[in-house]
Amino acid sequence: MIDRKARNKAALAIRRYASGRITNFEFEKSFDDSEDFAICAICGEVWRFYDDFKQHKALGKHALDKNVKRYFAKLFVFLKSDEEYVYPRGDYPWEANKSRFLSLLTFGLSDERRLIRKRVWDEIGDIQYWPFKSENHLNSALKNFSFV
Repeated sequence: MIDRKARNKAALAIRRYASGRITNFEFEKSFDDSEDFAICAICGEVWRFYDDFKQHKALGKHALDKNVKRYFAKLFVFLKSDEEYVYPRGDYPWEANKSRFLSLLTFGLSDERRLIRKRVWDEIGDIQYWPFKSENHLNSALKNFSFV
């Protein structure tokens, strides 16, 4: 289910935060509760890229590097597209690819869960194109993308 209003609001927030026009606190408040799973997933994913204790803009020492800006641009395009979100709800790409550090801390107990999660994600799509399912889905969205 695509919630166009919530997606447009989130896309605008991503664009404004990445360009340093709004603070991280304003950014956080820009994500509405929605039945569209993409909203929750993207909100949970972008949280990793800002400090949620101290108010700031993505400028100076808090500026996003070019790879993160590219990543945010991909999220923006997804939100502006009519692509359905197909990955598990409440699960994030970085969780499917966690390092083995947690496995070492838990003496391997977390490893099985991580491998199951990764297998589920791999069966659904290509994680490097998340939140798109595949490179073809990303390219199709880019082809149909309009800034108007």
